[in-house]
Amino acid sequence: MLYVEAILISLAMGFSITLFVVMALRITHPEIANAELWDHDRRRKLELRHRSKTYRYCQPLIDELALLLHKLSSVQSILHRTGLQKIVENGLSRGGYPLQVKPAEFLAVSVVQAIGLCTVTTVSAIPVFGHPATIWIGLITFVGWLAAAIESVHSISKKRVTRIKARLPFAIDLIALAMKSGAVFAEALTTAAIETGDHPLGTELRRIDSDVNLGKSQHAALRDFCNRICDADISEIVLLIADAIEQGAPLSDTLLQLADSMRTKREQQIEAQIHKSKTMTAFPITVTLFACMILTLAIFLLPALHHNIF
Repeated sequence: MLYVEAILISLAMGFSITLFVVMALRITHPEIANAELWDHDRRRKLELRHRSKTYRYCQPLIDELALLLHKLSSVQSILHRTGLQKIVENGLSRGGYPLQVKPAEFLAVSVVQAIGLCTVTTVSAIPVFGHPATIWIGLITFVGWLAAAIESVHSISKKRVTRIKARLPFAIDLIALAMKSGAVFAEALTTAAIETGDHPLGTELRRIDSDVNLGKSQHAALRDFCNRICDADISEIVLLIADAIEQGAPLSDTLLQLADSMRTKREQQIEAQIHKSKTMTAFPITVTLFACMILTLAIFLLPALHHNIF
């Protein structure tokens, strides 16, 4: 028995040392890890190493895990069946992440972080709760961290799309006024991107302008914007603009009408949300008032009942 344990410990130590050496080589010499990559992907991974400490110190493990998550059909089936794949893809696309993080890489980083947090939690909880309870604590920590990471991406992307949707009518107005002043659509788009500043819509407008300057057609650049945002209301307006550009229709009046329709729809959505919030708060208010009425009656009735009884 001791002989078997010694063999297992030796194998574990050998594997750990090998993994440590490989990771150290790839951390200190990133060109080893990126030797077979295209220039764009190499720059993207170097930027990931610079921005993410988890990726910087665990790049070999994360790359292998991301490749494994991408290749395993069972994992892909579970992700598609539960909708997690679509949530992560839409979240990374709509969230405006500048690094073009792939869904498998994001999940791999989250898994590595969850393993580290689970290990620390388990080791800390063993002296207090014992072995059986510690296993459940570690499992809950692991699953909870993954769920929190996915929910964080979804929440950030949802808030960003809401901000873009609220600002888009004013940007369309600005583009229409610039075109009425004699500017072409590309110049008006550049003006709107500059005036919007650091707002998420300004980031997207600058990306559209950059794509057009790099040789992509305006119709294709606008369609790519719709694919990144994945919002039905925004896509409807932007695709109408793209079709008008492709057909050569006069844009300035069309843009003003679209901006007015977007503002009207936005006001209707706000009114619907206000009505919904009133409906949701009606029941708690009714219960609270009923409880206050009972308390008030009790203040007057209890002395009388006490006098009659005693």
